[in-house]
Amino acid sequence: MMDVVITYCALYTILIIFGRIGISRHFRRRRKQQVKEDSGIPLTMISVIIPFRNEEKRIIPLLTSILESDELPARFIFVDDHSTDNTIQQIRSQLSNYPITLLTSKGAGKKAALQTGIAHAETAYLLTLDADVAFHPDYFTAVKKLSPADMHILPVQMSSRGWKQLFELDVYMVNSINLAVDGYSRPIAASGANLLFSKSAFEEVGSYLSHAHISSGDDQFLLADFNHAKKNISLHTEAILSVQTPVPESFRELINQRVRWIQKTPAVRDSLALKIGAIQVVMTLLFLILAVWSIYQYNALLSTLLLGTKIKTDHFFVSPYFSSIKKQGLLYWLPVYELLFPFYMLLLAILSLFFQLHWKGRPVDR
Repeated sequence: MMDVVITYCALYTILIIFGRIGISRHFRRRRKQQVKEDSGIPLTMISVIIPFRNEEKRIIPLLTSILESDELPARFIFVDDHSTDNTIQQIRSQLSNYPITLLTSKGAGKKAALQTGIAHAETAYLLTLDADVAFHPDYFTAVKKLSPADMHILPVQMSSRGWKQLFELDVYMVNSINLAVDGYSRPIAASGANLLFSKSAFEEVGSYLSHAHISSGDDQFLLADFNHAKKNISLHTEAILSVQTPVPESFRELINQRVRWIQKTPAVRDSLALKIGAIQVVMTLLFLILAVWSIYQYNALLSTLLLGTKIKTDHFFVSPYFSSIKKQGLLYWLPVYELLFPFYMLLLAILSLFFQLHWKGRPVDR
């Protein structure tokens, strides 16, 4: 069995080295792009679309960020997805002197709300934000310096304390894989919480109507559409371009969120993302099997070799990204994360197959 463990560790190390090279390639390309960027996107050409549903208790940081911004886009388009609380009144009272438009979604769900906002927007570029994010006063000043492209995937960061830092770590581990894949090919993940794209490109390739019955995943479907059409997509990690969003408030909310992500993945039909996901699943299951076997056999040497290799190689893989976003402190949680992740992944897989989830009081369609 020692040979099997050594073979696994060697194979995993090789995969991690390829991943680290991919991240390095991504950062080199970004540096070259920044040197070449001599023209930006005027803020007069950008409309911000913010869909919301019952965000009365969570929208204050966003409204405060808008009030404190050094510069503003052409318009903020808030689209109400049939809220039953006082979110609309909050927006009106806080932003009465700002360029805002308040709309009611023509359908149900976030996608319908986004479609309503996009149809109303008159600018060349659209920026989607979630209603619970916050950003730096210089955020829009940084956005206007971006070079014209079909899509800019902008960073989403989280703030957490204590054991909830594991939630934050989990998201950044996924982001690290996204950077690595982008270094070789193209990004496979995007977040509608901070996504800038060309309206003309959206109208050319967007396929919202084909998956309107699926209540989540607007960002992933849109990224897949742009990827399939070979549009110009730029993936960013710069802190000044980031928005901050709270981590899930509980483990149950975290599981709900992650299962929604998993359930929509097959429908997106991104073959590259599915291949990367399959590799991760296989390697994680092998790790779990070997770890359980070595513990069952009371083989401390094998257990130490297996876990030690996993922690050291993963740290080597993600450290450039965590350094770039100034989140190195989260890596102290990596050993705990490595121990829990196989069981966490197994739980997500089971729930994604057998459970019907709800979001904002509605069932999540697949």
